[in-house]
Parts: sequence; C-alpha cells; structure tokens
Amino acid sequence: MKVFIAIFALIAVTSAEFQVQTSEDLQKYRVECATENNIPAESIEHYKEWKFEDAHAACYINCVFRKMQLYDNDSGFLVDNLVAQLTHGKPDGIRASVEKCTETTETDNCQKAFKGFVCFSKSNLGLIQQSVKKD
Repeated sequence: MKVFIAIFALIAVTSAEFQVQTSEDLQKYRVECATENNIPAESIEHYKEWKFEDAHAACYINCVFRKMQLYDNDSGFLVDNLVAQLTHGKPDGIRASVEKCTETTETDNCQKAFKGFVCFSKSNLGLIQQSVKKD
C-alpha cells in the first residue's frame, strides 16, 4: 500500500510540472479569452500588435496568463513558471526583473496581472514576444 501511495504521489508531482507553452497554445488561449471576456474585434486586432490600451485589456491578460499557468487568482504570479516560459527553462538572470514586476499591492486580479505584464514588457517586450516557442 505504501508503494502505491508513493507512486501516486510521484505521478501527481510529475504531472503538475510546468510545460513551456507554444505559439499554438497562445493562439488557442487568445481566442478562448477573447470569447470569455467579450472582447470587441477591434481590440483583438490591437492585441495582435501588442497594443493593450483599452478597458478590456487587463482581464484579457489575466485570462491568458491563467491559461498559460503564469498567474493564479488565488496565489498571484507563478514566478518559476514565468521565468521558465520566458527563458524556455534556461534562466539567464531575468528572475530578479520578473520578481520586481510581480510585486504589487493591487488586489484586483485583472489589474494585478496586467500591471505585472506592463512592467516587464516595458524593458523586455522582445523577450516576451519570443518566449512562446514555435514548434
């Protein structure tokens, strides 16, 4: 019985391990989040150009981050997952930057996720755009 429990625990830990998301994953999540958040078509076109300037952007980013396992509404930013996604599992010194951008007193989950995204993208937009690997 103890062996069964140990094997089950190992499987549970292994299956919970973060997987770097692909561009296909991002495209799927974009569509799902646009639908779930009733995002107007005009806004979607702006988002494709990395322009998140309207009232819908914060909850859209929150939704995409949650689906990508980068943010959890209960615990906030999943820093290890963010670093793994941005560096494809090979951290290269961006952890401090990610941690700095995830620190906030914001209580609204949409705003919290969005402010972290905006903070990091100010100096690392290219890295963000490249982080979703193409398979």
